[in-house]
Amino acid sequence: MTSTRSRGRRPDVDRIAAVPDAVLAVLVRCGHLLCALPAAGVRRLLLADEVAPETYVGVPCVRAAGARFAVWELGALLGLPGPSASVILLDLQHGSTTVALALAAGPCLAVQDLVRSPALPGALFRDRRAAFTGVFPTWQARVPVSDAAFGLWIDPAALFRPEELTAAEAAGTAP
Repeated sequence: MTSTRSRGRRPDVDRIAAVPDAVLAVLVRCGHLLCALPAAGVRRLLLADEVAPETYVGVPCVRAAGARFAVWELGALLGLPGPSASVILLDLQHGSTTVALALAAGPCLAVQDLVRSPALPGALFRDRRAAFTGVFPTWQARVPVSDAAFGLWIDPAALFRPEELTAAEAAGTAP
């Protein structure tokens, strides 16, 4: 008899969707890290070559689907600069408005359910500490990830400073 594990399947992964705490997430690489962002705020996923770079009053932007989005590099925000392969268009709450912006990241590996662990101690990070809301074991990922033991949950709403969200709002609403 052949076990499921020996055929390359991971039975625990198939059961994740049945767990009440599972959250639909977008998995992206950021250097050597595997990062998960809640899919609820994601408007669209694009390849980096599907957007046109531009600038609005000194703010780096991309044009996609006929609209302008202020863009930030996930790697730069995390102190891990590297090439971008994907662009995630996000809708984030800022005060009483919803701000559309773009987050450039490494390759998008999957959109799937993941179970989030408890929050991480903020002292683990130098900057943007509130954005790192937990970890998840990489065995939950439905794609092979051999160079990371765990992935980071990122809260996009806490990743950006208020002045960055204000700049994104201005760039997105300008003609």
